[in-house]
Amino acid sequence: MKCQFCQASFSDQDKCPQCGNEPFPSGDSQGILRARQEFMDKASAYAPEARVSTWDKYRPWLGVVIGFVIFMLWLRACSTMGWKIF
Repeated sequence: MKCQFCQASFSDQDKCPQCGNEPFPSGDSQGILRARQEFMDKASAYAPEARVSTWDKYRPWLGVVIGFVIFMLWLRACSTMGWKIF
């Protein structure tokens, strides 16, 4: 059996294992198109920017900045023979 929404092939079941939609009757073309569009809106393959938040975009850059700051502190500590407190 082939799903009418995500085009995945599966054995005879009540629901598609990939998208979870139940088969529509063959004459209900508007319902099929509506459900297919809903699947495309929520699937990351069709809309990857819909699932990536702003925090997820900036998190690697924050790690780079923190790593650079730690590296500069280490470089400063090693180049002056340690921190001179007294």
